[in-house]
Order: sequence, then C-alpha cells, then structure tokens
Amino acid sequence: MRLINTKTYELKEFMGSDIPRYAVLSHIWEEEEVTFQQFTQLPRNKVAKMKGYSKIQHTCRLARKSGIDWAWVDTCCIDKTSSAELSEAINSMFMWYAGSAVCYAYLESRNTRICRWFTRGWTLQELIAPQRMGFYNKNWVFQGEKATLSEELAEITKINRRVLGDGGLLPTISVAQRMSWAASRQTTRVEDLAYCLLGIFGVQIPLLYGEGSRAFIRLQEEIVKESNDLSLFAWRAPSPTSQKYCGILAESPRNFAECAEIEHWGDPMYNNECVITSKGLRFTPVPRRGLLELVETENHYYILSLQCHHRGSKRDLGIYLQQHGCDLYTRMRPDSLSETLITPKSKDRIFYFTKSVSPVMSVTLQSSHRHAIDMSPAWRALKNIHFMPDENRFELAGHWDTQRLLFLTQGMTYFTCHAALTYYDVVELPMTLVIKPSIWGPEPSVTVDIENARSGRTVPRHLLNWPIETWSSDGGSCSWQEVADVESEMINGQPVFRVIIGTRTAKSFLKLSSLQDLREQLELTD
Repeated sequence: MRLINTKTYELKEFMGSDIPRYAVLSHIWEEEEVTFQQFTQLPRNKVAKMKGYSKIQHTCRLARKSGIDWAWVDTCCIDKTSSAELSEAINSMFMWYAGSAVCYAYLESRNTRICRWFTRGWTLQELIAPQRMGFYNKNWVFQGEKATLSEELAEITKINRRVLGDGGLLPTISVAQRMSWAASRQTTRVEDLAYCLLGIFGVQIPLLYGEGSRAFIRLQEEIVKESNDLSLFAWRAPSPTSQKYCGILAESPRNFAECAEIEHWGDPMYNNECVITSKGLRFTPVPRRGLLELVETENHYYILSLQCHHRGSKRDLGIYLQQHGCDLYTRMRPDSLSETLITPKSKDRIFYFTKSVSPVMSVTLQSSHRHAIDMSPAWRALKNIHFMPDENRFELAGHWDTQRLLFLTQGMTYFTCHAALTYYDVVELPMTLVIKPSIWGPEPSVTVDIENARSGRTVPRHLLNWPIETWSSDGGSCSWQEVADVESEMINGQPVFRVIIGTRTAKSFLKLSSLQDLREQLELTD
C-alpha cells in the first residue's frame, strides 16, 4: 500500500503489519486529477497548479490536524499504468477504506442531496467501509460525520442504517438488497459497475477491461461460489421485454432496483446448493425446498423458490422457469417474481439453469420441444374416465416436463422412455399401466402394458377386453395399433409426436382393478 507523508508529501510503500495509521479521501474524479506519474515526476510547483492537487492538500491538512502522519488518495497512490497494481488495488479497495483511521468525503456540491458523489459506483463501498467518516462540501467546510448523518444518508442511498454504522454487518444483508444499493449508480466504464462491488460482497475477480457487461456476470458467478443466498436471483427486468427466455443471472445492477426490502427467511447457509458448471448453474434441492410446480391457466411453467421475501410480507418469492431439456431450465417472465403462500410439490433431483441467454438463443429455445413426445392426449383419455393414478413413475425422469406433459427428446432420432401409472383402488391387486413410446429413426411407436404389482408379470392381453387382432397365452404379443397410436403434429412450428390412447382401452384398465375373476386367474397363472 502506497501512502503520502502528510508533512513532506513524499510517497512510501508499506506491507502487511507495517502499515501505519492513515487517512483516506473519498471523492469523484474531476478535471486535472494528479496521477502517480505526475505526482512523482513533475516539479512540485507545477503539480500544485493542477485542480486535483487541492484535494490532496486538504486531505493531508485534515490528517495532520488529527495527528495522522499518512494519507491515501487513489489518484496519486496507485500506478494505473500497471495492470497488476491496479487489479490489486481494486480488489483491496474495500479493505483499505475499512482499515483507515478516518475517511474524508469530499462532496463537489454545497447541496448534499443533489451531489454526484451519491450517484457514483465507487463511492458506495467508500461510504460503507470506513468506521469513521467526515463529510465536507466543495469549500471544504465540515458538514457532519457519518454517525450523526446516518438517517439522512440512509434516506438518500437506501442503505440499511445498521450497515452504515457497522460495515461488518454486510454479510447479514441479503445479496439482492445489497445489489439494490448500486441500481441507480453509474461508472465511467461498464466493467466498473461490477468491480466497484467486489468489497460489498467480499469477493475478488481478475480485472479484464474490455469485457463489457460480462464483468457483472463474472461477479455474480463469484458470489454464487461464496454464498448460498438465492436472493441473487430475485432481480427483475426493468420493463416487459420481447425476449421470451433469459438466463438466471442479471445483466446489470439496475435489475435489482426493486429489491431494497428483500430479506432472508433464515440462514442462507441451509439453502439449496448452487454450483457454477459449463452447463450452467447446477442446483441441488434440499428436502421440501426444490423446484416447485404450478400451473396457471394455459401457461405451463415451474417456480423456483428463492427462500426470501419482501419485508413485512409472508409470501415466498420465486422465479418462473421453463424446461428445455434433460433437467435444463431457463427463466421466463423476467419482469416479474412469483409471490405465493402455497407449498406445491417439489422435485428432488439435480437441475441446471442457464446463466445467460442471448436474443438469438431465446428464439432457438422456443423450438426446444422439437420431436418431443406429447403425452397430454393419453392423459386426457384417462381423465375422461376419471382415472386418477395414485403413483406416477417416469423413465427417463430428467426429460419429463410435468407442466407440459412432454418427454423432451432434445431432437434425438433414437429415444425410448415410459410412464408407469399405478392404481391402488384394490389393495390386494394394485395394477400399473405402462405407456412406452419410442422413436427409432423416422418411425415413432408406442406400446401399452398392464402389470400386476404382486407378481411383477404383464397381464395377458386377452384378459383386458381390448380390441386386439392376436394374442398369446402369456400376453406377450398384441397388435399395439389397436390399443394406442402415435400421431405427428405441429406445435408452435415444430413437429411433435402425440401419444393417443383409445377410450375403450382406458376404460378397460379402470375396470380391471376390480375384477375378482381376473384376480383369481392371475393367481392361477403365477
């Protein structure tokens, strides 16, 4: 850390425990700021004529008055021509401000409320980190200390008053709420919108100027690695967007503008685990806190509970998701959050969520149901005869989209799956209807079997009262076209294979579970 001697104006480097007591300056950059090269190479009388030099002088004067021999001013204490030094300084900035004996905040206006200092990205951490902080107007007239101005500062910045009093409380504040403090702030470079928040979240990332908004994605990825706080995903798009799908990570702090009152339900440490992978965010649900299911009119989607709420509300916040492949989901309706009191069913498998979605990718995802196997006609046939299975089992489970009743094949030309629906109306003889659609090249097909849960054997087809052409004594053969069929249809411009089960077939299965003579016949064949 490079410091200015407040008496001689000489620079000296200190390391670790050798760092003395020092004062820091918080300000916004203006014209003719004194750089490290200018401060060390130009004659002092020439440097003194630069506008920015007066801020260095006043900082040193105030420090000397407080009995502090050293001061730190970012303009001249960092060699910004060195990318390594700049990266170290930015990653250490919060710690340096927090370790100062006092921070002097120079406000470029006489009117505190319209001061640009409150709109800049870098001054956010400079306001929170120091324990002791004094404010001065453009004429260097003392305005008050942070402790005495906390109510007014909280009103202007929307920062929690407890945090203004003690920056060490930052980890107790939800990630979404902390992000909201930066929602209206600006930086000269796009990347700095992310870099200026490193200290707020206690993370470090390499600086890559030129990466643009990608820096904010990297910041969120690093937060995911360090925190289990799902409120990170409680952002909203500022307005309705034409892009149907988006990633689970926000594009900018502006997306958190409405998150100032979001709080945890409990300790985020016990929330679902999130891990960054090449496929996206891998999400491992904890018991009873999984991927929730909810159907609203004709719109089929999932809800991910974020384990947080708005202050004063008992409703759980969640985001809307759409399934697109084997355990792969993207966010939809990004301009809104769900707020619910209900506890729908949850899934306990591992899921993946796309981190970001480009406009082109969003359009591509709208065809993710291409060559999907649509089970909804079969479900309707069973519903028409009031058949309500007590237990459903799906294979391949990761490809099953419960909300749209689709097996998502991901466009594969060879795909086999099945749905096993078990009926327990007669305890002595539970039966399972097994629907097995498959795709082998251009020809889709489906078979339907009924299994006796006691013996594990397939029920002979001639006992089912199904319209069949041939059957064998062991029930091993049947003309499946008479029982079920597959039709190809276009849904939203994409070919989909629909599984059709005849009403007579469905009624036969419902009748099957209560036939005493059939039960006796099965016992004879076991």
